[in-house]
Amino acid sequence: MNSMMNYFGSINNKFISLVNLKNKKVPRASSETQFKKIAYDKILERQEYLNKYPHIYHNEVISCRVCSSQDIKDWGLLSRDDDKRVHSCNSCGQILWRSRVSI
Repeated sequence: MNSMMNYFGSINNKFISLVNLKNKKVPRASSETQFKKIAYDKILERQEYLNKYPHIYHNEVISCRVCSSQDIKDWGLLSRDDDKRVHSCNSCGQILWRSRVSI
């Protein structure tokens, strides 16, 4: 009986800890945002990409270094309108380079 009380007491304490953690209002998005910003900084900038892979630049068109597709899309890091842009291949999905739009 006593071990059963310890078991339920332990579960109750874990639940209370979870509730307390939830009530602290630690924004989950904050850590996700921080992760994205760290990952963004590790992506090559456009000129670095061109210097590292000179064979993918022909007639002022940049191609994917993996599949040679010229279908490149860009998207905002945190939102559609973000000035930090990530460029990836629309065919194979490979992330290629990053850029920043001046607003």
